[in-house]
Amino acid sequence: MSHDHTTATKAITEVELSAVDLVGISSTDAAHPAARPARPTPQRALLGYRALGILGLVLIACAALIAHRVATSSDTSPRRTIVWTPLSETASDLFTDEDVPDGPPTLFTNPFDPTEVFELPPGLSEEEARERVAQILLERARERMANR
Repeated sequence: MSHDHTTATKAITEVELSAVDLVGISSTDAAHPAARPARPTPQRALLGYRALGILGLVLIACAALIAHRVATSSDTSPRRTIVWTPLSETASDLFTDEDVPDGPPTLFTNPFDPTEVFELPPGLSEEEARERVAQILLERARERMANR
């Protein structure tokens, strides 16, 4: 029996595969390159690690800069500026040189702003000092209202 290649034909049968059959074939064929998961090349992995390293350095530098600014700020309390307005002539008449006894001046704290302390002539009682500070504050308020 001789086989002649020209006269012999091979029978090819086509079978339609379902999705389940295709998944089963692809997962069992581990030798096929398409069945293996893609792995990054060593050069791609190196670039990813470099990018992460640079990002880490940038974050560390930002944290260090913020820590430096916080550590070098000398004043942690908010600054308050006191606006100074000169007394009018009527308020300056409250203090005459002939009524001033010798001794340390009387200090009276502004009841509305504890950072402001008025220096009044020495020897005033607390009630007299309160009355003078009230007159000064009223005069200051009148001037502010007139300037608006």
